[in-house]
Amino acid sequence: MNKGLTTGMFISLCLISLSGRGSELHRGSELKSQAQKIVAHQYRSDKSSDYQLSQLNTKPYEVWGLTKKDWAIYQTLMQGSRGILSPHLDPITALGVEASGEVERQRYAELHVKFEKQRVEKELAFQRSVDAAWDRLYPKAQLIDMEKIKNIQNRSSVNSTAGRLLFFTSIKSRCIKCEQALNVLLEQTKQGRDLDIFLLDAKNDNAIRSWAKTHQIPREKVIARSITLNHDQGRLAMISQFTGQVPYVAVKVGHNRYQEIDVH
Repeated sequence: MNKGLTTGMFISLCLISLSGRGSELHRGSELKSQAQKIVAHQYRSDKSSDYQLSQLNTKPYEVWGLTKKDWAIYQTLMQGSRGILSPHLDPITALGVEASGEVERQRYAELHVKFEKQRVEKELAFQRSVDAAWDRLYPKAQLIDMEKIKNIQNRSSVNSTAGRLLFFTSIKSRCIKCEQALNVLLEQTKQGRDLDIFLLDAKNDNAIRSWAKTHQIPREKVIARSITLNHDQGRLAMISQFTGQVPYVAVKVGHNRYQEIDVH
């Protein structure tokens, strides 16, 4: 009788054990399924952020199309006088300005042109999308009052003080029209009008200073920022959509909006 009880208890314990193991297997299956779902979700999240991660992993010099050696030279330059004189100068321009020879300067010049072309194309593409969004969201809104622009054009010939002027010219070319336009614009600055001058083909800041001295640009107005002297850096192409030729004069009529005007 005791032997029978012992055998029965053993069978019961085995059944309980198997039942428990079956429950654990079920729970294990559920946990495995949940884990697979989490891994799948994480994979999708990681895949969607591949571009961002690739950008974060990109070396800074690769963004500018430079070599590691170029970047080391740029960092050294910006720790010296160039960094003090032009603290916000981009790497390609800084290297081009401080290039030791014509071959090296030409390489940086070509990199600059390629980089600026890509930048301008992206900005123009986005601007077209913005314009389309305006037309789609606010089809009846008038962004530019053509009558006001005509008034600005008319007033610009009679020394108006409305609107900041932009003047694009070239250092290299002997341009009589450029000289005439500059004289008219300098007269307008005497009436309180602000003027931003952009110089194409300026190899460095010294070339701009020399040009300013030759053309008797008032130093006090440059210090006061009512007249600014700038490298073009593709700005003429952006404003004119690659159609502008020097002399090119425009007036600012809004945020990132410009209107070409004639100077007589």
